[in-house]
This record gives sequence, structure tokens and C-alpha cells, in this order.
Amino acid sequence: MTQALQRWANLRRERLKEAWAEGGYSAQWSLEMAVKNAGATGACSIYKEFMELSYEDIEEALNGE
Repeated sequence: MTQALQRWANLRRERLKEAWAEGGYSAQWSLEMAVKNAGATGACSIYKEFMELSYEDIEEALNGE
């Protein structure tokens, strides 16, 4: 399950990076572009956290440790 979660997060993160490379976060106004980029950057960070999760991390969270 942990490996499946890591693969899913990696795929989602790669999709965000591809969208960035294709100009998906460009905008006419600098504020709009900043907001789009901040959202994508935040999402990439979260996906990276999922990619680094271990089975032990998940087990600890489930057991309230």
C-alpha cells in the first residue's frame, strides 16, 4: 500500500511539473501567475511528503504515536 501511495504521489507531482513546463501556470497578470505557481508549488511539496512516507510513518499515525 505504501508503494502504491508513493507511485500515485510521484505521478501527480510529475503531472504538475509537466503542466508547468507547458506554460500551464502562466497568466496575463503577475499576481494571477504568482497564485497559480504558489498553488502548484504547495501541491508538489505535499506530493513529495507522500513520496517519502514509510510504512512505519503510516503505522505510527494510525496508532496515534
